[in-house]
Amino acid sequence: MCPVSMLLSPDLCGCIYTSIVADLIALSVVTSVGACGGPRIPLRGGRIDAAGAGPFGVPEPETGINETLAEFLGAGFDKSDSIALTACGHTM
Repeated sequence: MCPVSMLLSPDLCGCIYTSIVADLIALSVVTSVGACGGPRIPLRGGRIDAAGAGPFGVPEPETGINETLAEFLGAGFDKSDSIALTACGHTM
């Protein structure tokens, strides 16, 4: 696992990245969760950027709580994660 400083300078840990945009997005999420008082999340580098857009599925503001939580659950987040990401993401 590379420390954050090594994510930005991959040559320091011998890691070779094809792209680091996905790692920078992960870094921003980990930082945001921490800034909102959430749990400490281990950060690992080495993601690969998507070659294209995935299926549309971002909950709209008028989407009900049960449907929104179901969409997050389908993406691998539990109820607590979903609320933290939604609440913190909208207050930054």
